[in-house]
Amino acid sequence: MFRRISDIVKELVLGIFAVDLLIAVIGLIFVPQKAVFSLGVLMGFVVAVIMIFSMHSSIEKAMDFEGKGATFQCVKGYIFRTVFLIAGFVAAYLLGMWAVLAYFLGVMSIKAAAYLQPHTKKFLHHM
Repeated sequence: MFRRISDIVKELVLGIFAVDLLIAVIGLIFVPQKAVFSLGVLMGFVVAVIMIFSMHSSIEKAMDFEGKGATFQCVKGYIFRTVFLIAGFVAAYLLGMWAVLAYFLGVMSIKAAAYLQPHTKKFLHHM
């Protein structure tokens, strides 16, 4: 499926893991429905990682095409990620509002991981 998993994907997944772990720990301290919140964070983590791999795959495939073919590959990946994201929100909604909040935070950890990427790069390459 993937020609090669790039270092940046590994760095982003590590960043997502670190941020979601922090969110889960904070949730365990402050949230009354700890199990529901933790499940929401776990769901958000899984979806965030799938989205990173999907973005990687879409970009790799798009590079094999020119013009409209490349655009089509990117749009196809975007639609897949959006449907997956919405399905996760529906599943979290069925668990309760704490799960929805945790899921949202878990998925948004992609953004934090992007900011942390230079630091995770240093961490991974200095081990």
